[in-house]
Amino acid sequence: MQELNYGKELASVGVEPRRLALLYGPPGTGKTTLARHLAARRGVPLVAVQSERLIDAYMGSSARNVAALFDCLKELNDQVVLLLDEFDALASKREDRGSLDRERAHVLTVLLQKVEAFKGIGLAATNRKEIIDPAMWRRFGMQIAIGLPKEEQRFAILKKYAMPFDLEDEAFDVLVDATRGCSPSLLRQLMEGMKRVLVLAPKLKITLPFHPACGESGSQPLLGSCSTAMS
Repeated sequence: MQELNYGKELASVGVEPRRLALLYGPPGTGKTTLARHLAARRGVPLVAVQSERLIDAYMGSSARNVAALFDCLKELNDQVVLLLDEFDALASKREDRGSLDRERAHVLTVLLQKVEAFKGIGLAATNRKEIIDPAMWRRFGMQIAIGLPKEEQRFAILKKYAMPFDLEDEAFDVLVDATRGCSPSLLRQLMEGMKRVLVLAPKLKITLPFHPACGESGSQPLLGSCSTAMS
């Protein structure tokens, strides 16, 4: 973002801001969310493409699909943020063990040319960085690892998705300890499940479990009365 914001200053010393980034990491860690935020901050549309949707069974069709995508973006003057999700479907390492591999190599060659000529902001996301072709790696000025959240990050994510319920920090600490190794998408599912329980339990006359952190004698329902406030 800073490089894009200070493009003129970089140009004064003969450097261009980097516009291409390869995002890699486990599933559900927020690669697509990051692309959405970038597009929103730049004030341009996000064009999110599932890379496997460009793959066609007919010889030559996949390469034409790739070319058609970038030609369409060029008509928009490249004023978009492009996200190529599941990038390994298009950019895996080249081999030569038959006609299928030669077809994949042809797709990769077209993709290399189109990515290099692309003037917009381009992101590619993959869960399998080890199979991305080395030539494609070099096309991306930034390679960013999007890892699993650490404790402080899990706390912030859980608190965000708990809203509009306002829980005691002790309750979040319990959840943080119980969610080691969880991705943000799993944390979101956890909190959405909790909110369903809190909303539906009274309707269905279900007694919620108890936890000492929510009351002096442990007589208050877990999360349910920990300063719960519906906005």
